[in-house]
Amino acid sequence: MGNRVHQNTRFACLPEFDNLELFRAEAIHYHYARHSHAGYAIGVIESGVGGNSYRGTTYLAPPRSVVLMNPEEAHTGYSAEGLPLTYRMLYPSVALMQQLADELEGSGFPHFKEAVVQQQFQIQILTKSRASRRIKRTSNREAIWSQ
Repeated sequence: MGNRVHQNTRFACLPEFDNLELFRAEAIHYHYARHSHAGYAIGVIESGVGGNSYRGTTYLAPPRSVVLMNPEEAHTGYSAEGLPLTYRMLYPSVALMQQLADELEGSGFPHFKEAVVQQQFQIQILTKSRASRRIKRTSNREAIWSQ
């Protein structure tokens, strides 16, 4: 597994999960220019407020909310309201998301309708799912996601 640390950020890649990328930022003040990802972007805001411009709308994500972005959809990202932002991101490939959807007996191509979700139920799915537990076990060497 590759691992990089830069200032208050950490990055790891898990080849055994179709090169799943894990990212963690702690107490940062930063603005990411408009960009997109080949796969999905799924994040959990731990503290501060995350902001992004996505699908022509500005979204604010308070603590304990989940940020969901589909592949190839352009967006920005920033720490909002002058607060330091701490968050975790997963960047699963389209193939991995399809595999997870199949495991959960989903039908069709996974597509997020909402950009920010603030329901505890979805957060528990992300943090307690079988796939999340496998990722935690695999990534404990660097503890990017599980700390």
